[in-house]
Amino acid sequence: MIRKISILIFILVLSFHVYSQTGIIKIDVKDTPLNEVLVSLRDKYNFEFSYGDDQLSKYKITLTKTFTSKEEVLKYLLKDLPLELRQSGDVFIIIPMKKTLLAEKKKPIVRISGQIVEAGSIEPLPFSHVIINNHPMVTDVMGSFNYVASADSSFHVRVSHLGYYVYDTIMKASSNKQIFLTPSTEQISEITILSSPVEKASLIAEKPGEMKLNHNIAGFLPGKGDNSVFDLIRLMPGILASGELSTDLLIWGSYEGQSQVLFDEFTLWGLKNYNDNISVVNPLVVKNIEIYKGGFGAMYGNRVGGLVNISGKNGNQQKPVFTFNINTTTLNGMAEIPLFKKSSLLIAYRQTYYNVYQSDSFNIYSPIESISKGRFSSQKNKLNVDVNVYPSQYTFRDLNVKYSLNLTPNDIFYVSLYGGGDKFLIETDTQISREVVAGHQGVVRYIPVDFTWSNNEINRQRGGSAYYSKRWQKGNKSSFIASYSDFLRQISDQFETENTLTSNIYNSDSSGTSNTAREGSLRNENTFNFLNGHKLDAGGGFYYNQSDVLNRLKQKGDTRVDTSNRFENLRLYAYIQDYLPLGSKMRINSGIRFNVLPQQGKVMPEPRLSATYQLNDALKASASWGLYNQFIYKIASVDKEA
Repeated sequence: MIRKISILIFILVLSFHVYSQTGIIKIDVKDTPLNEVLVSLRDKYNFEFSYGDDQLSKYKITLTKTFTSKEEVLKYLLKDLPLELRQSGDVFIIIPMKKTLLAEKKKPIVRISGQIVEAGSIEPLPFSHVIINNHPMVTDVMGSFNYVASADSSFHVRVSHLGYYVYDTIMKASSNKQIFLTPSTEQISEITILSSPVEKASLIAEKPGEMKLNHNIAGFLPGKGDNSVFDLIRLMPGILASGELSTDLLIWGSYEGQSQVLFDEFTLWGLKNYNDNISVVNPLVVKNIEIYKGGFGAMYGNRVGGLVNISGKNGNQQKPVFTFNINTTTLNGMAEIPLFKKSSLLIAYRQTYYNVYQSDSFNIYSPIESISKGRFSSQKNKLNVDVNVYPSQYTFRDLNVKYSLNLTPNDIFYVSLYGGGDKFLIETDTQISREVVAGHQGVVRYIPVDFTWSNNEINRQRGGSAYYSKRWQKGNKSSFIASYSDFLRQISDQFETENTLTSNIYNSDSSGTSNTAREGSLRNENTFNFLNGHKLDAGGGFYYNQSDVLNRLKQKGDTRVDTSNRFENLRLYAYIQDYLPLGSKMRINSGIRFNVLPQQGKVMPEPRLSATYQLNDALKASASWGLYNQFIYKIASVDKEA
């Protein structure tokens, strides 16, 4: 009897054990973390698991259901979750899916992007300084910026632009946000200056050798407003203020023609102007001025001296604005007309409105002492010995036309056109006497001679550019630029002596020079943004330069010399430049530019390297090094007989 009872108990225990392995598994939970559900399965049904407790605690389970196998339970629990089930022997391993891991790595990366504009006119403010969480950066030509961070948090944003109030705020991650800066020009009562500067008109920028100028104060500088742009530039250290032609800038010891002036991405060559008071740039259309005195990055080339980069206004898109200026030299007017809500047309024109040289009151050499030596001599008290040398004509005019279209707040297209010219004429008119010995007796006779000389100079400059900038989804930017400019200078001299008694012409000589310079380009520029202000610039394109020099010489009305020379070059280029912030104080710029000359079969690399270290809030140390080549240059032509 006892034996039969023992066998029955053994069968019941064995049945219970089999049931626990292959029988029904029941789950009844409500809003319970997944890791706790798995612990309950382990304790009740002998599951063996391997998983990350923190990872599974994020998922809450609500379920009332029965299952017939362990695999069925786990597959059901994980079917809607980004988790993957694997098995090693009797152990069930639960791990996150690979896509989930990648998504979690990318999740903390956020972006903050926007555009800096002027309050009221919505005019973009190029090359503004932006500091985000102590990481400095500079906006592009359209005032746009993009910053990528590795943490989802608030951003401390500080924006500054010369001549505007500082914008300082806390911002969340956002895209295409417009930040409005208010001009800081204020009218103050008259004061007496004893020492120290009144206004800060310049800013030492982030890059070595770079300066930014506040053109908003140009209208308040002493002197005439027509040349306020170059007057302001010549106040800066490292730029020669005297001794050079007004159309050239000698920066850090460079020679004439070794520095370049850009306006809206095309080259300005220069026009002759009256007493340095009329510059080739109309001050009404200028928005921003950058000066690179040396050591500029791989994005710029073509010159071994300095670079002045001038950005023109885009025009007011909110309301029509008309500006008019009159001074002792020119009439100057500008109209800004909004078109179709997202575009505007800017037109600016100026010209001399009277003959700035008055011949009756402006005489360079009147009177002069009589000539007593050489072939000619004066007959005192019988002939006029006054030499009248005066400019008899001078005219200047130029025109700026610019159409701008804002496709989106950060995408813009514009076409900028420029045309200008001047004409200068100076004349000399006097009477002298020619001493002639006649007959065997040696009788001296004085023959009256009318002496005339004139110098005529004509300058003409044209330029234009088409610019399109596209901001991509991740904040990266691409720009496409087409530009062309040319310059023509024609100089002619006329010399003649005539016997006023017989009308015989002794000399009738003339000479002339015509010089034309041209430059065209197609360019692509790209900016790629990485974490914490790190960015990479890359691009390429081609430049074409051409120069024609024509010389003419006539003596006594007959052609003696007529020479013509043409010089040209075509070059392809590509560049890459890396901007790397190291902490909040150290920044390194490294890059290289390649110039390829197909006609000569040459490749000319130009490596560039610069570094900046912020010692404190008021002191910054910079250093730069690089190789530079120039492919079009200016030389002096001297007439040894003049």
